[in-house]
Amino acid sequence: MSAQIIRNLNALEEVFHSVDQAVPFNFTVFAEVSGSMHVDALRLSVARQMSRFPILRGRVDTSDGQLVWTCCDSEPRVDMVSGGTLADQLANQLNTAFAPDEPYLRVRWHRGKGVDVILLTLNHVIADGRSGIRLLQHILDDAAALIGGEPLMDPVPENTISDVPVRSVAKPLATPARQFPETDISSRNTAVLPISFDRALTGALSSKCQRLGLSLTALIGAAHALSLADVFGERVPVSMSFPVDLRGRSVAQSTSTFGLAVGNASLLYRLDAADDPWSLATRMSGDLKRAALAAEPMRIGPSSVMDLYAARSTGAISSAGRVRDWLPYPGLLVQRLGFAVSCSVVGDHILTATTYDDTLQLSYCVVGDAIPLVHAQGIASATVERLQYLAQGS
Repeated sequence: MSAQIIRNLNALEEVFHSVDQAVPFNFTVFAEVSGSMHVDALRLSVARQMSRFPILRGRVDTSDGQLVWTCCDSEPRVDMVSGGTLADQLANQLNTAFAPDEPYLRVRWHRGKGVDVILLTLNHVIADGRSGIRLLQHILDDAAALIGGEPLMDPVPENTISDVPVRSVAKPLATPARQFPETDISSRNTAVLPISFDRALTGALSSKCQRLGLSLTALIGAAHALSLADVFGERVPVSMSFPVDLRGRSVAQSTSTFGLAVGNASLLYRLDAADDPWSLATRMSGDLKRAALAAEPMRIGPSSVMDLYAARSTGAISSAGRVRDWLPYPGLLVQRLGFAVSCSVVGDHILTATTYDDTLQLSYCVVGDAIPLVHAQGIASATVERLQYLAQGS
């Protein structure tokens, strides 16, 4: 092995690496921007992040029969493209594996009709969504400074999560859960339906959740789960996976640590479309809180891809929550922010949520062969309609 060894993979990274061996396990953070962005500033800003977060130069090496991080010499790709839709670009990035000689990061500037979107794609083994959003923030910070001609200090290397115990909230489901039809693992391509809410609807939902002491993630999960019950047409068990950000518990309350630090609350609900969404949201809020508080150090999970596939969840809700502390960029405006995740082998579909600048952005990611797109569009529409209904009234 000629490349420099950085460290061994931790338990969670090993599981995610196993998932990635079947089909790409990527996620993409995206930001709609307007202003004076130019590609040279973007490229230089991306290159600077390799010094700020040294793990971004790492790749998983298995040549000696062990899983280790080794250094990669090449720089991340930064491409500019035009045409197509945001949904097309997201699906392309999620389903495209990283080349053997490139780091687990690439950036694409999509120039649409009057809309520019920066897409930052990482392999999930190297980081989670919260870390990806922080990385995008640093990229835009530096790009804005370069565009404005401001002097930049050399990046200071920031902490990673490799030295802290990885924690887990994963629990086995008590009874068999509803699954969509099985498909050939190698053909599990992810389609993406981006859904943008306006400030008024976002504000109404957030205010109701605060007044009732509920988690917005749980309310979105309740609306989505009942939309699944619409499609099933009968009272059936629905397994819902909630990736939980355990950064505060595992890294001494730090919110700035970069890397992969998520747990997985696998919960089972028996539902039909007539169930009360507020009662379900209340139940989910309590379930998520108890799961996070009960987190324990993670033990090595199943490494067999078929075991992971057999244990996949019907659906998942992944929320980055409210993104705060983004400073305004002179000459560069971020108008919306979201992320999308490859379904890979661990779930048939996943709904992501991010609130930025008081605006909620959802991305519904589905395995097309397991859930026909027309059904996915129906599920997404029903989820949005429920949330609109729940936002009404006093």
